[in-house]
Amino acid sequence: MVVVSEVVNISTICGLLGRGPVWRNGAGSSMRSRKHVIPNSIPLPQRRLLASPNDEIAPLSRFVLARLLTILVTATSIPLLILALTFSTAAVAGDLPDPRLTPGDVLSTATGEICHPGYSKKVRKVPEGLKRQVFAEYAISSNHEDACGVTAEGCEVDHLISLELGGSNDIKNLWPEPYGGSTWNAHVKDRLENELHRRVCAGMMAIEDAQAMIAKDWIAAYRQIFGTDEP
Repeated sequence: MVVVSEVVNISTICGLLGRGPVWRNGAGSSMRSRKHVIPNSIPLPQRRLLASPNDEIAPLSRFVLARLLTILVTATSIPLLILALTFSTAAVAGDLPDPRLTPGDVLSTATGEICHPGYSKKVRKVPEGLKRQVFAEYAISSNHEDACGVTAEGCEVDHLISLELGGSNDIKNLWPEPYGGSTWNAHVKDRLENELHRRVCAGMMAIEDAQAMIAKDWIAAYRQIFGTDEP
């Protein structure tokens, strides 16, 4: 909804169109001969512009007025729309990470290493300082505040491309993913990561395909892999 804050003076619009509103007396009859009174406070050039050719008030075309008001509303809505789009792109923790902050990052594509038991534990290295950077990037105060304060579990600083799929510990691969508050939460993504890992290590899927799928849109990947719209 667009709100026009400027007050449009109807007499000014009518003057610019060279026409004026139909003035009526107390009995309701038209008074078309009444002069168009322009306040002295308006500078002379503008007063001349507002005056109609014969300085008489003519009936106002509702169609023309409607079109002019439409133009005014449209002109006002453009900066408001730009402002709304600007604020709508602010990074927040949610079902999907902000791709500008978390596009995903790969450490390895060697399935011989990735599929070896204990691989994820061996390569996991996300110190507390890095976690704080992740929260700061997403404008979250701490693990149990803002978007992460919906449930007692808070958020997981999650790897978009999980370690078990060869993802890295780089900040480009990390984002605060809530454990609750949404159908598509960290627990659901864990199920997808485990299934993709199983398929990769069973030779059913290329590691590169699994990495690309989960990095692009893990929710769409879940729906494709499990054949369901909801987890």
